[in-house]
Amino acid sequence: METTKIKTTVLSAFVIIFLLLPKAVLSQSDNEITVGKVFVGELDYKGFSLSKDSKIKIDGNAARFDNKRRDGDRDPDFYGWILDSKTRKVVWHLFEDYDDADNKHGIFSVKTEINLKAGNYEVYYTANTNDGDSYFSFGGFLDNIFRSNKSQYRTRDREKLYLKISGQSGIFKSNNGEVEVDKLRDQAVASIIRVGDDEEVQKGFSLKAVTKLRVYALGEGRQREIFDYAWISNAKTGERVWEMDNWDADYAGGGRKNLLFNEEIELPAGSYFLNYVSDDSHSFYDWNVYPPNDPQFWGVTLYAVSSSDKANVVPFKAVETVKPVVELTKIRDDEFVSQGISVKKPIKLRVFCLGEGTGYEMADYGWIVNAKTRQPFWEMSKSKTEHAGGASKNRMVDEVIEFPKGDYIVYYSTDDSHAYNDWNSSPPYERNRWGITLWAVN
Repeated sequence: METTKIKTTVLSAFVIIFLLLPKAVLSQSDNEITVGKVFVGELDYKGFSLSKDSKIKIDGNAARFDNKRRDGDRDPDFYGWILDSKTRKVVWHLFEDYDDADNKHGIFSVKTEINLKAGNYEVYYTANTNDGDSYFSFGGFLDNIFRSNKSQYRTRDREKLYLKISGQSGIFKSNNGEVEVDKLRDQAVASIIRVGDDEEVQKGFSLKAVTKLRVYALGEGRQREIFDYAWISNAKTGERVWEMDNWDADYAGGGRKNLLFNEEIELPAGSYFLNYVSDDSHSFYDWNVYPPNDPQFWGVTLYAVSSSDKANVVPFKAVETVKPVVELTKIRDDEFVSQGISVKKPIKLRVFCLGEGTGYEMADYGWIVNAKTRQPFWEMSKSKTEHAGGASKNRMVDEVIEFPKGDYIVYYSTDDSHAYNDWNSSPPYERNRWGITLWAVN
């Protein structure tokens, strides 16, 4: 009985002390955030807001390594940066704005102060290598197969590597780092963000008049190939009206293969699909080189350029799609397929053929012959193809052909590799249409 009384007294005293603590002590965690302690490939982030222009403190530890290990890999760099949530621009980067980081090797301390305008910010911290440093070694290749990348560096150092951002109580307020991003996503015409590996996402939107849109897209590509990318297609016809490629993209920060498209386009009234696909590596949940400056927007987002453009956006109106006359698609390795058609009177047909070609030769391709004479009528030759997205060997033909009255046979053939659902390189934009499709134009 006496023990129970003592416990009750101690508990009551604790509650009284807690209630009497100064407000500043109780809200201490609200005016600071900590990011870091990540494994290689991971990204940690949080956010904060400033109610007025203020100075913030940055403390912690980072790391830079130049040495290559015996397994052929480089030790990762550990670093962080701060992003303006409204402009999506970097306002502070450890490797670019912290002079003491120059010529550092190994783990080093970070201690600085910077002035920021009132607004909302996100803080990121990651561990990875630059793709400019990567090279192939057979030992490293085997090591990647049989050992997790989370064990390829000194894990005992992980707890030491972080950044703490703090500010004046009452001015600085912390958040989870997703609040402002989610607001921007919800304000968009359509948005696909935080895309992971091997995803294929589609969202519809409709416009009641000619509308200007800003496309903000981040993806992955190198030289003539693109691996994580976006496009917009007409919901009725399936035709692409905009696509993301290497030539029009800018550098997105981080690894050299990170791409950014931030431009305006104009679309007529109609219903559309916003599409995004990713390959099996380097995406929001697991980066294999430095992530981009704006990693949460890995994907694609459409914004109305003006309030009048915003007024043209209406709820998505599903439209009846044009049914194909011939649809030989999702063709796998080592297949040979065909379908006959009869044309009762001259007609224009749209031919969309998706295949594989390198050099001057096609490996997966389609062709059409006259069923009576067996003479070639149309063929997917390499010279008439264009890049179909993904690996440079993904080729396509999308053209309108006038068919005279008669009977025809449509063929499609594949070799023993790189076909639907078994790609040996990055797949094309419309992977589900690997093959040949014909539609009536009118």
